[in-house]
Amino acid sequence: MKTREEFGELIKAIAHSIVRENPHIRYGQSVFNYVDEKYGVARIAQFDYGIDCFYDDTKVEQFLDKCYELIKTVNKDD
Repeated sequence: MKTREEFGELIKAIAHSIVRENPHIRYGQSVFNYVDEKYGVARIAQFDYGIDCFYDDTKVEQFLDKCYELIKTVNKDD
């Protein structure tokens, strides 16, 4: 698994690319959707921890921090 910073930068770059190609999708929504599809922890961060960047772009950093923590917990061998 990448470092927290590498993880965040990768997700943000992918999200910006998604928004460029689909301008009707907001940045936070693209971050959320990608993390949900790729790692399956987005809804845990959203519902169990109340961190929702899908509707609030200002929560992206906090959301990515929590998702990284959740992924590391599940993948302890990485």
